[in-house]
Amino acid sequence: MRDPEPRSLNLTEQLRRAFDESFAAPMLPEAPVGERFLSIHAGGEAWALPLAARSSRIAGLSSDRTIVPVRSSAPEFLGLVAVSGMLIPAFDLASLAGLARGKLRWSVLLRLPTSAGLVFESMDGLFEAPSSDIRPVAMNDVPHQSLVTRLVRRHDRLLPVLDLDSIGDSIRRRTGPGQPGNSSGVLAGDPGRG
Repeated sequence: MRDPEPRSLNLTEQLRRAFDESFAAPMLPEAPVGERFLSIHAGGEAWALPLAARSSRIAGLSSDRTIVPVRSSAPEFLGLVAVSGMLIPAFDLASLAGLARGKLRWSVLLRLPTSAGLVFESMDGLFEAPSSDIRPVAMNDVPHQSLVTRLVRRHDRLLPVLDLDSIGDSIRRRTGPGQPGNSSGVLAGDPGRG
C-alpha cells in the first residue's frame, strides 16, 4: 500500500484544523428572519401586502385589468374580471376598509376558498423586514383592525399588514348567500351555483 501523498495529507490536516477551530470560535448571532411585503396604496393610505410563504393565498398580480361591472348592493364588489379563462369576482380594498375609492389600477389574485381579485390604487415596491420590525396590532393602532393583525416598519413609518384570511372572511360575510344583491351565492363560492 502506498503512503498518502503529501498534498492529500495536507488537505486532510487543513480540514481537521478548520473543523476543530469552528468550535473554538465564538458563535455568530443568527441572521434575523424576515418577511417580504409589497407596499401598496388603497383609499389614499399605505398598506403592506404579505408575500411570505405563510401567505400562500396570493396567486398573481396584474395591472389595468378590465372589470365588468355587476349590480350588487355590496359597495366593495366591483364586478367580474377574466383571469386565465375564468371569471373572478373583484373587490375594492379601500371599500372593504371603509375608505374612499381612488383610481384603481392594480389587482392581486387571492386564493381564498374560491379565487377573488383584490383591487387597489398603486404600489411602491417590494421590501423585506426583519422579524424585529413586525409586531401585532394593539388596540386602536389602526382604524381598520378587521383587515389587519400586524404592523411592519418600513423606513420611518409603520404600515398595516393586510391579513388575507380576514379579508376573505370579510368578503364572505358581506357578499355571501342570503346577503342583499347576492341571493345566488356565486360570490361566496357556493359550489352548487354559478
